[in-house]
Amino acid sequence: MSEIEEKLGFYPIRVVHGLIDEVGEYSRYVMFVGIIFDLVVALLVIISVLLIYSLLVINIETKTFHIGVQRMVGLTRRGLIIMVIIQSMMFVVPALIAAFIVGVPALMIF
Repeated sequence: MSEIEEKLGFYPIRVVHGLIDEVGEYSRYVMFVGIIFDLVVALLVIISVLLIYSLLVINIETKTFHIGVQRMVGLTRRGLIIMVIIQSMMFVVPALIAAFIVGVPALMIF
């Protein structure tokens, strides 16, 4: 202890209580479960993005002939991009609606 602390009358106090140690261990468990949950959510997001991408690629590959005919008739590159975006929204929007229908009540329960 320094001389200034002695003159001010500051004396460090250490309190040891079993409950504080238990709360500390509980918070570590909660943090560990939170990290595991975050990793699972990140993995599910990555899988869903890959699935949507593969659905779009399969959709484009199966419609290559139709897209070629549309381009020949007069579909511009911009129109093709807009068509692909609209098709991707047809995959994403129902998934978002289903996620909100299932997710919001689950958040209310837990």
